[in-house]
Amino acid sequence: DSKKAEEMIARADALAKPHLNTTDPKNAVVFTSYGNLLETTNESPWAECEKLARRSVALAPNDWRGWAYLGHVRHQQIPAILCGGDDTRLPKANRTQELLGKLYLRLFETADVANAEKALDEALQYHDKARTLAPQDPKRQTQRYAFRLAEVVLRNAIAGFRDQKPPYPMQYVERIVLDELESTARLNPDHILWQTQFVHHLVILGWQQKPDDKTPEPSKT
Repeated sequence: DSKKAEEMIARADALAKPHLNTTDPKNAVVFTSYGNLLETTNESPWAECEKLARRSVALAPNDWRGWAYLGHVRHQQIPAILCGGDDTRLPKANRTQELLGKLYLRLFETADVANAEKALDEALQYHDKARTLAPQDPKRQTQRYAFRLAEVVLRNAIAGFRDQKPPYPMQYVERIVLDELESTARLNPDHILWQTQFVHHLVILGWQQKPDDKTPEPSKT
């Protein structure tokens, strides 16, 4: 029940807090772990989560987990950035669809969209850094796949806000997603879900590809 869940969260908080003073790089993961805890207990934890993520990468710059978490946090801050710092303007349910719709309808401020794009660029850079540090880690790639899937959709919506052509036409969206999914499946060889999803995407892409179509160049993911 909710009371028991609250008690468990309170216990986790009490256990984790004393370790936030660590200066040992081996324990830097405590910052991202505490950030994950804040995500479950606070409505808008992202400012504090960003501080924790930056402490993690400062203490352990060669640990991919801090960089991936920092990329995750910057990505999660985008709704608030688009809303001028107040994401209560977006509903809790169907938030992603609402955000994309408002972009295409040009209901955000130009400066806020520019700042959101900057945050998106930073998030990608942090995920790239994590990949450089741990190219073969399956957990890292799973996180990257989820981010890239959301990123390309958001970049197209930002282009729509500016009345520009989408940087990722559907054919190239499929190629980027497929590249990331292939890496995820390769790094999770015993996970049937990733294997079946990869096969499914290959089949769908094969159906859509006409004999005289040129296959787009693989993206550098």
